[in-house]
Amino acid sequence: MTNSDPRPPEPHRIDASRVDARQVGARVIVVGAGIAGLACAFRLQQQGVEVLVLERDGPGRVGGRMAGEQRHGVMVDLGAPLLAARHHRMLRIIADAGLTHQVLAACDLVGVVDGDTIARSRTGTAPRLLTGGLLRTVPVRDRVTVLTDLARARHRMHSTRLHLTAGPAVETLTRYVHRKGLDPRTLDLLLDPLNCTLSLAEPEDGAAAGALLFLAFLMRSGGLFTSSIGSAFLPRGLARLLPVVHHAQVAQVTSTPAQAAVHWTDRDGGTHTDHAQAVVLAVPADRIPALYEQLDPQVGALLASTRYSRLIQVTFHLSGRTSERAVLLALPRRDSPEWTSAVLQHNLSPARVSDGKGLVTCYLRGAASDRQWDIDDMTIVGNILDRARRMRILPELQGATTVDVDRISPCVVTRGPHDLARISAAPKEPRFAHPVLPAGGDLYGYSTTIGSLKSGEQAAARTLALLGARVPDRRRTEIPWPITPS
Repeated sequence: MTNSDPRPPEPHRIDASRVDARQVGARVIVVGAGIAGLACAFRLQQQGVEVLVLERDGPGRVGGRMAGEQRHGVMVDLGAPLLAARHHRMLRIIADAGLTHQVLAACDLVGVVDGDTIARSRTGTAPRLLTGGLLRTVPVRDRVTVLTDLARARHRMHSTRLHLTAGPAVETLTRYVHRKGLDPRTLDLLLDPLNCTLSLAEPEDGAAAGALLFLAFLMRSGGLFTSSIGSAFLPRGLARLLPVVHHAQVAQVTSTPAQAAVHWTDRDGGTHTDHAQAVVLAVPADRIPALYEQLDPQVGALLASTRYSRLIQVTFHLSGRTSERAVLLALPRRDSPEWTSAVLQHNLSPARVSDGKGLVTCYLRGAASDRQWDIDDMTIVGNILDRARRMRILPELQGATTVDVDRISPCVVTRGPHDLARISAAPKEPRFAHPVLPAGGDLYGYSTTIGSLKSGEQAAARTLALLGARVPDRRRTEIPWPITPS
């Protein structure tokens, strides 16, 4: 081939068992600085790959499902605030990024409001949850039924993909309750709060698998951890180690077998076209088909059909701690049709919110968020305060010093029975025809921090294999855990 030959060079393939990525001299562009994109870019950079991360939002929203923003002297979580100590993959990347000193063991007490009482349980292990008050709110027979179904399904429920073709996967939560003959209290006080906490979905729409998946999280988390700035410490720590361009609007990704091109616009309106040996699309699943039109039609249709909920969250800044000691408080829909749960972030760790102050974030259900999306902030706050008074919970909210209202869209993926059926029928590893790969925990599962992180690392491994570089085996890496969760 001469220099005048217009055809692109063939991709350079090397014996992956012997060659380090530094010898390949490859460049990879990652689109999206959520936790999936950051984890992917970090693992590639560790192996000597030149990376560039393009993110459409500003630095304050880096991290996606683990984002946080500084408000009134404290970091407010805009993503998932509960991190599981059993997620060894997350602990490894924390250690590799030099962030272990920021890790704090967290309280793992959760509760559900049951009339005039609050039923509480510690979480992290099955014995803790089974002996606590949370499951005691429902009949013994129903407990046995739900736990039996969880045991049958748990080997097919993974953080990045659900392999379910029957039972809870192919029916809504209300249909599951009806078919099993469960007591209405089991739906109100256990299954609906579990499912809504994970996906913000109504029980008439969401697959019952969501409730089982979050129950498995509570039973197997090994305890919780946090940091003084909440979950945001990990994505912010990774972003500091990577070349991230913010306010970068990616318009299109194109590719040949030899390389890919990313067409994007910077914050000043300047247009760019960057080339790389591979591109990783770490953006919400429903955005991928529009960005990359060369996607396989079957995969594109599956990703385009992904539905995301919107979320309104209201954060109350308090001058003191609450009398309630749980970190997660769930509200049954029968008593609170719009406000589904609250995370008491100051209860995670004394160092999470300093000076003895309090921080409580209240979450609306997905449907309620849609209804109130265009309502003024004061009305939304007033509705929550009125509900708290009626239910006689969290009286400290009434004296909040400051209140933040955030509208987050898209927030988390909503999975109905038909969605899970399509995922189960799709190829286990959909192959892209060109060097463009997807990353994201909600591509074929639910929106979870560990699912996103795992998907990002898997995308990094597939990219290294595509480049002909050695793929490190991290399963044997020692897990440095500096604090034993309480």
